[in-house]
Amino acid sequence: DPEIRVPFCTGRNGRRAAAGRGRCISIKLQFFRLCMAEEPGKCRYIMGILEKNKKSKGTAFVYDENNDYYKMEINGIEFVCDSIHSDYEKHAVELAQAYEKRLPDIVDYLMPDIKEMFGITNPDVIANSLGKPSIDLDRGTLTYLEHTMDSLHIIEMEFDGIFTAFYNSCIDG
Repeated sequence: DPEIRVPFCTGRNGRRAAAGRGRCISIKLQFFRLCMAEEPGKCRYIMGILEKNKKSKGTAFVYDENNDYYKMEINGIEFVCDSIHSDYEKHAVELAQAYEKRLPDIVDYLMPDIKEMFGITNPDVIANSLGKPSIDLDRGTLTYLEHTMDSLHIIEMEFDGIFTAFYNSCIDG
């Protein structure tokens, strides 16, 4: 049998769209017929996942379907984004390279909130307690989800550039 392929397109609302509109991928006709006949909603969902994985090809980002974002890890730092922009990989590498050097400045910026919430004032203790950082490239935020100061709160702050300025720290739980 020759392989017959059809375009499968979804619009912003996830519903099927005409070819040339929305996001499109090419799939085997046999799979398309079976999928749409069996479970059209699930089929559209799977096609959306396939499209997002296709968009991450050629980059270090991998689509995480559980959290509905793209992610990659460099030097133990998780980088996430909703969509991949052309400069994100380069920016992530620059941030990963600068993180250890800028960590004392990050700790200094977070110190007042950490002192108020946890009573910790030793910068070395804070730096060692922060755990794995997660950087949202879309929002310009640095988040600590796995810190060891307690198990209830998330520590987050906004930043500009390559950690050149810090804003709006927040300890939320």
